Amino acid sequence: MGDADQSALDSRVLSQIIERTRPLLARVRLEDALELTATKALELCSAERSWVRILDLTGTKILLGARAGKHADQDPISREPNETLLPWVVEQRKAIRISDAREDRRTKDAANEDEDLRSILEIPLIAGDQVHGTLRLSSSNIEGFSETEALSLELFVSCAGPVIAGQRRERLSVTDLMTLAYNGRYLMPRLKEELSRSVRHGHPLSLLVMDLDEFSRINEVHGRAAGDIVLQRFADRVRRTSRLSDILIRRSGEEFVLIATDTSLEAATTYAERLRAAIEDPPILQDTHGTSILQTVSIGVACWNGRESATELVERANVAQLGASEKGNSVTIAE
Repeated sequence: MGDADQSALDSRVLSQIIERTRPLLARVRLEDALELTATKALELCSAERSWVRILDLTGTKILLGARAGKHADQDPISREPNETLLPWVVEQRKAIRISDAREDRRTKDAANEDEDLRSILEIPLIAGDQVHGTLRLSSSNIEGFSETEALSLELFVSCAGPVIAGQRRERLSVTDLMTLAYNGRYLMPRLKEELSRSVRHGHPLSLLVMDLDEFSRINEVHGRAAGDIVLQRFADRVRRTSRLSDILIRRSGEEFVLIATDTSLEAATTYAERLRAAIEDPPILQDTHGTSILQTVSIGVACWNGRESATELVERANVAQLGASEKGNSVTIAE
């Protein structure tokens, strides 16, 4: 390729990257930025799947994620069993490209279980001196990424990284670091914002107030460390059962609130029952003797009536939750 041809190619690549980065520069939430990043990355290559994951402050847990392409409905914040690529990319602070996942010892087990996984490109999201997460792309073809595609994607990530890093910092400032849910002070501002959105679009909105039944007994019998694990696993199960658009908040101690956007009272009640079942089965923890520890949750549900304030909606959901707790463990009441 001559210098003129290379220059033209470089210009096209840069134009594509600028075009795909532009939406990220708008004032969008971290969740939306990750979805855009995953989607736009696929437009720069022939991969079938993309997966963005953002790390917590420790760099060991997944704070948030998004997928695009094939299997986009899979859990975006999960880790693969015995995962090695993400820790390596974070530690080394550089991209890794695997031409044939079935021939690489780090990925062959996953590739043998997934017929669509043949080549992988994973790139760190770096801003300042910190790795904030990674972008992974995968192809069903051996040698699925050309040099030009790999370069384009790394440039795209280098442009997107600072934007996502800033949004990540904002998110961490309102995050409960134990459960990675939002913290209590985020509830009212976000609820007011979502109610305004419901007014504009004419969509329903429901609130689920969830309290872990007899949680203090976990701490007393099994210790605070076990209680912390229960809280973490509870939040993980709620996230896996809920939608990306829903907002999970740890209001205090063992009490959580879920803002269910675009959800009627009937749908929210069904939703609450599904959450309740997901928390109970399988048992959330085993003690040091291998005995299963069953944790249940009582849930109060309220749907915004179109007139009440955010405070009034919260109070109705609180009343419903108190009624559920008074009826016994593992109860849902819709107000």
